[in-house]
Amino acid sequence: MLMSAEKIINTDREILTSLKIDEVSTRKTPDRVDINELLARVRKKKEKESRMNVVFTGITVSLIGVVGIILSF
Repeated sequence: MLMSAEKIINTDREILTSLKIDEVSTRKTPDRVDINELLARVRKKKEKESRMNVVFTGITVSLIGVVGIILSF
């Protein structure tokens, strides 16, 4: 009974070790960074933020309009 438990533990360790090695090898980063890629990422983020600002401004103006209409009656 003791031998089979040790065998299971050893195989689990081998599987975990191989998974760790695979993860590390796939995470290799390139030696150089492309500045154009970074700038594109920043531009995309700014566009997204500006869209969100327009949406929130529209919602706020609509709420003020609706509340104004309701209070005028």
